[in-house]
Amino acid sequence: MTNLKTRKFEVMKNVIVLLLFTQMVLGQTLPKASQLSKINQVVGATELSLEYSRPNVNGRQIFGSLLPFNKLWRLGANGSTKITTTDTLFFDSGIIAPGTYAVFAIPLSKQKWAIIFNSDYKQRGTGTYESSKDILRMDVAANPNASFSESLSLTFDHIGYDSAEILIKWSSTEVRIPFKVNTNFNAEQNINEAIKKGENLGIVYLNAGSFYHFYMKDYDRANKYIDQSLDIIKTDKGYYIKSLLLAHEGKKKKAIKFAKKALKLAEENKKVGFVNKISKQINTWEKE
Repeated sequence: MTNLKTRKFEVMKNVIVLLLFTQMVLGQTLPKASQLSKINQVVGATELSLEYSRPNVNGRQIFGSLLPFNKLWRLGANGSTKITTTDTLFFDSGIIAPGTYAVFAIPLSKQKWAIIFNSDYKQRGTGTYESSKDILRMDVAANPNASFSESLSLTFDHIGYDSAEILIKWSSTEVRIPFKVNTNFNAEQNINEAIKKGENLGIVYLNAGSFYHFYMKDYDRANKYIDQSLDIIKTDKGYYIKSLLLAHEGKKKKAIKFAKKALKLAEENKKVGFVNKISKQINTWEKE
């Protein structure tokens, strides 16, 4: 009887240990041969991200061998490679609207690839790919003599005010996919939405005034928003931009007056760099 109880206890103990081990394993994030990577980037007023898994060369011949030419590739490992954009992206061959997309590639030759944006970003890979869901397909140049990259790399490069490139590098091959964004239009939309929302309007108007002054060169609207900002909150930046706008109108004495208000607040806020900038501008105007 004692032996039977002992055996039952041992069985129950083993079952409990097995259950605990199973729960631990299921709850773990285990390493994969191709590590997941996510890249976030802002271009102008557009937020972008790339999510993909990074296989390694591991001494293999990649393009034309491991990845045969003219065969669809999920541009990574494990799940689908994904791109997300908050605004429309403009490519030479077409556009993609705001949203998330799966990205595929077809290496056509050493010097030429096809890049595909597909609306089914939840698919695992090429097994469930449907060309009817393609949003955009384009042919792009490939450079087979680039610097060596052991791990597949997808990044954003040549980032400007309203343009950038998607850069693909693996082994000794490099592909660049240039695109543009409508930064001015997107920024104006963001301004209008923020004003409509009605929160922190002093800062919203300040940012709007700065945008219209420095980027759009629309001095009337810049004046309007800076005045609205200063009616709500007195800031060194607000006074400084107002001084620049007055100087643009040829009102140097008033410009100096507002610049000195900006200088006082900048000194109180211990903004050393901004203090130097305002001081130099005041000295320039006083000498004119």
